[in-house]
Amino acid sequence: MLAPKDRTTLVEHLRPPDGAKVTRLVGTTFTLDLIAAFLPALAITGDDTDVGDSIPVLAALRNSIGVIDIFPQCGQIAVPRSTSRLLSLLEPAIHPVVAPPARLFHPKVWMLLWENDGASHARLVVATRNLTLSHSWDVVVSLDGRVTPRDVAGNSGLSSLVDYLLSHTVTPVSTGRVRLLREFQRAIARVEWQEPDRDVALHAIHVLGLGGQPPRIDFGGSRRLIISPFLGDDALLGMASDRHPNTLVSTQGAIDKLKPRTAAALTDMYILNPDAAVADDTNAVSSLPAALHAKLYVVDQPRARSRMLVGSANATHAGFNGNVEVLLEFSGPTKLIGVEQVTGKDGLGSLLVSTKPEEAPAEVVEDDETARRLAGALRMLASRPLAATVSHSDNGYTLALSGPAPASSSDVSRLECWPLTVPRQRHDLASGSAVDLTFTDLALEDVTALFVFSVTGHAGMSRSTVVIADLRGERQGRVDAIVTSMISNANDFQRLLELLLSFGGRFGSAPPPLGDDDADVTPSWETPRNELFEVLMRAAADGPDSLDRLSGVVESIIRAHDPNKVLPDGFTELWNAVSSARGRRADDE
Repeated sequence: MLAPKDRTTLVEHLRPPDGAKVTRLVGTTFTLDLIAAFLPALAITGDDTDVGDSIPVLAALRNSIGVIDIFPQCGQIAVPRSTSRLLSLLEPAIHPVVAPPARLFHPKVWMLLWENDGASHARLVVATRNLTLSHSWDVVVSLDGRVTPRDVAGNSGLSSLVDYLLSHTVTPVSTGRVRLLREFQRAIARVEWQEPDRDVALHAIHVLGLGGQPPRIDFGGSRRLIISPFLGDDALLGMASDRHPNTLVSTQGAIDKLKPRTAAALTDMYILNPDAAVADDTNAVSSLPAALHAKLYVVDQPRARSRMLVGSANATHAGFNGNVEVLLEFSGPTKLIGVEQVTGKDGLGSLLVSTKPEEAPAEVVEDDETARRLAGALRMLASRPLAATVSHSDNGYTLALSGPAPASSSDVSRLECWPLTVPRQRHDLASGSAVDLTFTDLALEDVTALFVFSVTGHAGMSRSTVVIADLRGERQGRVDAIVTSMISNANDFQRLLELLLSFGGRFGSAPPPLGDDDADVTPSWETPRNELFEVLMRAAADGPDSLDRLSGVVESIIRAHDPNKVLPDGFTELWNAVSSARGRRADDE
């Protein structure tokens, strides 16, 4: 159980089986890294490319963005270190959520639906990590299931979560996506989940913080294990027992803040050993993540049985009493999921080192509190809906950003805003004034709904976030302009062509590769015209969706008169012939 060598990535759990046709992927996260938001698209299109390679990312987004919805906490969308126009293609799929007052929207859950062999299937991925590129220890549980004709009682929390998502976004989700998400909700309510192990049973899916009476989670037992990077004295004392062992795994910073009474209630305290290294299945030794972000709770009970909870909730009062969180609860033999199994030599034991509270430096505590206050100010600011209106003149495009006045905060000395695509156009906002900013002389491909807001405290500490405005006005051809700007040479176009056609395997039937029949041979633009025509026509017949997605890219380049000269000689005529043949076939049908 939780053997360090058994490591995985979130992408592996989001990837559907071979031959599957994905119909919807819905994810929630507290913090969102926009670059990491490319990963779900790459996962469900079956691409293992790094997020830094723009052409596969562009192809994956063009293929899959219509079936992806990501719901982060508003004010927690991180500003990427380097910007990319591709980020604007994420706009339709990202829906920031407003949390209850003084609480957080904190679940890390992914729900995937696909069709295969005439049946509808689902996957539930409950994780402890956000959708970021951070390198940390987390825990993830993945359950597959099949959509049945009737609702399954244990899924009521997941269904209620979808209701919550659709009613708590900063700006309303589009009508078309709402319809698809309601269909998704009805399907998820009818899924029978497979047990993770023949001896381990799924006891409950706990969805916390949606209102009403919170579900009762029983921490009574003969031994407890609490793994959480953030701690609260009240929560720990509520989980711990005065008569039985209580083991804590956390961070030194969190342990240092515990009150003496809380620390005394804990039998053992551990942190990750920063020098730990583990061999994988090939006996290759690698260094391990130094940061802990996992949340896991184990309670050993009578008759050699144990219960385990995995999910997003930290061991804090807000984690179990107010925040929106998702936890899976399992029951099984202590020998499989008990405290000793998790923390022993076959589990996390090799990574842990014993510790005790130390006095935290006063300046560290003060910095933490300042950062917390600035983050809260950003979340309040991001909870106000904004509109970005696009207009066009001879000098380019103009973005007019408007919205209600941000909530005033005594912790903020300066507030700035700029479009994510044009960081040089920074504007200051006056405290207590309505948002009324104008950004001028923009290229069409730089028109975006993504805006950066930055707050600076009185001591000079700054925090920033990305806010998504409701984009309105004259923006026809914007996606075409973004796509065209990303394809700078003929090789880029060739790669994109091959990727868009090959993705038919995830959304239909994959056409054959260009060029030689040998899969190891890279096709070139020397491919005979009749062969290229055949490939495109077979794609039109066997995987029309992939050709439809390619159509948007090709026609955007043609409409722009191929500014970067990426199309091979004669391709425009060839494409027109394919389009004409597709049109005749549609008329015949």
